[in-house]
Amino acid sequence: MIQNVNGNPSGFPPATPEEVGIPSQAITDFLRSLKQNDYCLHAFMLMRNGKLCFSTAVAPYTLDTPHRVFSTGKSILALCVYFAIQEGFLHLEDRVAPFFRDVIGDNSAFDTMTVSDLLTMRSGQVDDAFPAILTDLDADLIQRFFQTPLVEDPGKTFRYNNTIPHIVYALVERATGIRFEDYQNTHLCQVLNAPIYAPTNPKVQYNPVVMAMSANSLMKVAQFYLQEGEWQGQRVLAAEYIREAVKLQTYTNQSGNSAEYGYQIWRNAFGGYRMDGGWGQYAILLPQENMAAIILSDMPNSVYALKAFEDELLKHLSPEALPANENAYQELCHIGDHLSIAPESGSVSSASEPTYFAQEYDFADPSMVIRFQKELNALKITVTKDEETTVFQCGLNRCWLPNPSHLLVKPERTIDNGVYCLNRDECLLSGTWSLDQVFDIVGKSLGALGQYQYRFTFSDHGLMLEYTPQVCRGCVGLHQPICIRAEGRKTADERSRT
Repeated sequence: MIQNVNGNPSGFPPATPEEVGIPSQAITDFLRSLKQNDYCLHAFMLMRNGKLCFSTAVAPYTLDTPHRVFSTGKSILALCVYFAIQEGFLHLEDRVAPFFRDVIGDNSAFDTMTVSDLLTMRSGQVDDAFPAILTDLDADLIQRFFQTPLVEDPGKTFRYNNTIPHIVYALVERATGIRFEDYQNTHLCQVLNAPIYAPTNPKVQYNPVVMAMSANSLMKVAQFYLQEGEWQGQRVLAAEYIREAVKLQTYTNQSGNSAEYGYQIWRNAFGGYRMDGGWGQYAILLPQENMAAIILSDMPNSVYALKAFEDELLKHLSPEALPANENAYQELCHIGDHLSIAPESGSVSSASEPTYFAQEYDFADPSMVIRFQKELNALKITVTKDEETTVFQCGLNRCWLPNPSHLLVKPERTIDNGVYCLNRDECLLSGTWSLDQVFDIVGKSLGALGQYQYRFTFSDHGLMLEYTPQVCRGCVGLHQPICIRAEGRKTADERSRT
């Protein structure tokens, strides 16, 4: 569903795109380009000249839904470093080792590493300790970082390192003597009214990799960057820190939008800079255009969004307001009808629906019984397994209905599902007939960006059920599914009617 700016919950001043020099048609073309390239978009927000000219969230997400931001969080963590510098707790050229002597011991290899080296990803290491968290979400990456050998002096070569954010948070915590979550909350979240969810793990360590925040909150952080540390007319952070952070600090030996890096932030080949997180979490900042865009998504290869943003939208900006274009604006206001991530309906008659849904399906392996009951815009699915009965509600016609648990699967606590702040067991379900005799369901956990896929193929003799046992990324459909079969039998109600 589109969330029109006229009813926006963000609190940003609204405007039409044309009022801020952006053609509505350009935004429509950008979003359609994503859709045509099977880009799984969750939310998009666009501001120019301090006004929100467009926002949309794709159900079941809203602009206020906490959403994984992955490495976008690096740029947010860095803000706390600048606050600590402003308050005199740190300096960019401070040596890191004295703050971690209890971890490093008498190892002198890290003695020349500075705060600046961390922020520019020039630690002097080739190996990254981060993969340890893929098998143990509570792995002590601070300790592992200082156990990873250096191949050269720090400050020389850019090598992207996902463990550095763990050192950055700990550095702020140790320098200020204040628990990092409290420091971030006081200096940033409360000031912007922008909640950030990434609580400490059982080792009492802040875990940036599971950071989550809403599109609205991320846009506030983006505006804070764009306004160079000013918020609602008040100077919160000295502008010099933001200016230093976003300028070119190091080349990366890559190309295009990955060629230049600042302090925990990327510089765009098309101008400006961006926060950039895995699976397509972007905050694109263009000071020369006084514009910021938020893109939240679930895409294994998300770089297409940057190309589409440049080609379809950025190239059509005007420095002045444009004449109103009511037809294009109304078309844009209904673009949400085309962005659904619910399963797509096919050209089906579903004439057999009453027959199929009037039966029970008896599975032998695993032993269970599934029953269906059609309701208004919902399908009730009753699963009896091991003498325990669970009822699920599945939304129809692109509607999503919440459930306290997943259908047939139980997410493990991993980097995909182990977000402390979001309940990984809760699940939203939406389904539709994609083919005659084929009913597809998507299960979304807001604790993970991906989804679970279910396909029920009915016949006169029974039911074949295929489902993905692990979360899938990027609307990829059924991938290495479990396949089980059931015999059909009429329900007691059906038998009584016959």
